[in-house]
Amino acid sequence: MTQNPARYFNTKPPRAPSPVAKDESEAASIDQAKDFLENVKGYVDELNDYNEWLPKVMQSDKPVILDCYADWCGPCKKLTPILEEMTAAGEGKFKLVKMNIDNLPQIATGLKVRNIPAVFLINKGGIIDTFVGIPTQEHLQQFFETAILVEQISHDENVIQSLITKAEEYVDTNKLDLAEKMYLEGYSHENWREKFGPQFLVGISYCFVFNHKDTKKSQETINSITEPQKKNLSDYYKNLLNKVQAEILNILHTQKPSDEELQLHEKIDKDPSDLQSRYDLAKMQFEKTKYDEAIETCLQIMQIDRNWNQKAGYTLLLEVFAKLGSSNEVVIKARKRLSKILF
Repeated sequence: MTQNPARYFNTKPPRAPSPVAKDESEAASIDQAKDFLENVKGYVDELNDYNEWLPKVMQSDKPVILDCYADWCGPCKKLTPILEEMTAAGEGKFKLVKMNIDNLPQIATGLKVRNIPAVFLINKGGIIDTFVGIPTQEHLQQFFETAILVEQISHDENVIQSLITKAEEYVDTNKLDLAEKMYLEGYSHENWREKFGPQFLVGISYCFVFNHKDTKKSQETINSITEPQKKNLSDYYKNLLNKVQAEILNILHTQKPSDEELQLHEKIDKDPSDLQSRYDLAKMQFEKTKYDEAIETCLQIMQIDRNWNQKAGYTLLLEVFAKLGSSNEVVIKARKRLSKILF
């Protein structure tokens, strides 16, 4: 960035100008203001009503920095000029859209704005980054650098390669919030999905499970990667994928079963031949992405009666296999056990 916001963070009061220099200073200030308005033209906009939200922000062909402010907010008055000047310095790579939250409260509520100033970096309808209050100079610089990076990714493969490398560094140093932002941003560019999509998805699933302990989203993300795509992953991402699958199983094993699961277990303990309860349990395990447990329950059904209820246990087992993929280690082991039951 060509502009340095450091001067805005100086808390020392400025020295009063001498009487001789006052007129010259005022004239210079007017000229600077005119130059600034000319530079910022086209890069800064105001959100005036709800109908402008989609075209100006969500459907913008450029990254949008959304400045949520209010007329009564002192810190907002300090931050907005910084955002305007740094946006002008961006020379059209992104744009600044200002929104008075008192005029558009429903949008502010939707964005979960609780304190202001609140600033969002939005690209193609997705929130890439955000901050609240007056940030440090370093944080603000990184925020605007991200905005430039987002714009460059859409048409420069070298930039997206750099983004992937940076995301990998964040994974390796356990800075998963930053890694997740990088992977999500990369995946948002549809023109790069065919070439880099599987890497982004593995990275996203890794962050979901290790950063948020969200096994469901992590598994759903993995499921969207085809078997050929998994085979073509680099060693780095194959290793990452194995870690994700192992962590999903680890989390699921340590989770306490629900009351419904416990009730089904009690029914099965009382009557081991109750295949309907076993099937209901397997379905519940499958829906909760407890795939290894679902496989085990299905195999138990087949060991007792593989033709029960028009091979319902076998059909559900194949659904689980399809979700996990043929290369999954759990599936490979289960298929060997299945072969012994069938043959």
